Amino acid sequence: MKKLPFVSGPMEITNDDYHNGEQYIKFCSSSELKQLLISPMWMRYCQDNPKSTIGVQAAQEGSAFHDVIAHKVNGTDFMDEVAIFEPPVNEKTMKPYGYESAKFKDALAACTYHNPGKVIYSQKEIDLANTMIEHLLNGNPHLSKDVRYMIKHGKAEKSCFCEYQGAFFKFRPDLQTNSKIVDWKTCRHEDPKTDNWPRIVRDRGYGISAAFYQFFDFIITGKWKPFYWIAQEKEPPYDFNILSADDYAYRIEKDGDHQIPIPGPDALKFQSLMEQYILCTEKNVWPGYSVFTEPDRFGRRIATPKVPGWEKSRTVDFYNDKNK
Repeated sequence: MKKLPFVSGPMEITNDDYHNGEQYIKFCSSSELKQLLISPMWMRYCQDNPKSTIGVQAAQEGSAFHDVIAHKVNGTDFMDEVAIFEPPVNEKTMKPYGYESAKFKDALAACTYHNPGKVIYSQKEIDLANTMIEHLLNGNPHLSKDVRYMIKHGKAEKSCFCEYQGAFFKFRPDLQTNSKIVDWKTCRHEDPKTDNWPRIVRDRGYGISAAFYQFFDFIITGKWKPFYWIAQEKEPPYDFNILSADDYAYRIEKDGDHQIPIPGPDALKFQSLMEQYILCTEKNVWPGYSVFTEPDRFGRRIATPKVPGWEKSRTVDFYNDKNK
């Protein structure tokens, strides 16, 4: 690792090395930081026992989309790095085995083994990515021009590493321009609608990640940048939306030449998580659920769960046959 802070060139570090490389393991990502929402003990357990929670199909299709569009942003040839994987066919049904089947996983592992240094995708996954990207670039009369502008003026997949208050952090923006941070999100039908997106942000912690990226990009560059999601359906008609994170993460306002970051609710959550992580790292103490219980005057952390309002008025009625 070079002297911190360090920002790699576009795709200089492979995605696998960024996530799993030995020299980068000590750096905390936004996904890891959000594990503190369960508890510091859970975060430490996940660090010691890494396991993907994403299904094979979602992982393959999502990776293909991100790789294809990253190469388009950076002006490089995607196919130079790819080995085409043909899924095995079930001889009884004459259809490819499912992504979660042992046959599929074994064949994918074998293809990976025989093509070292290559990323492995099926032609179907590549075709899906290209179809989605074509719609991004040309399919929306209101938004495609903005996507083309960001792609023309941005760089993709730059790995960023820094130290802050004795702890180490990393982030890898999907797309970054001089004035914006952009995150591609593939999702289900209707999820990109403005009315539906808040539920997705809440359920997946996207606002916390946005604040993480903004804050540590500022630590490295000294400049605050607004954050945007470009959320796109991964099924026809592949509609998409561009959504600002202003009300969730940091809204950047100006006072003359000065930038003023106004933290939204997820930025405040991020700040609490970051402070807790720094404390746990400094003391090497990783408490469980009790960390969310305020100690009493004796230092005891006995939780008192609050009864929900609907439960307070709920009664239990038994209707027995008294005459039998």
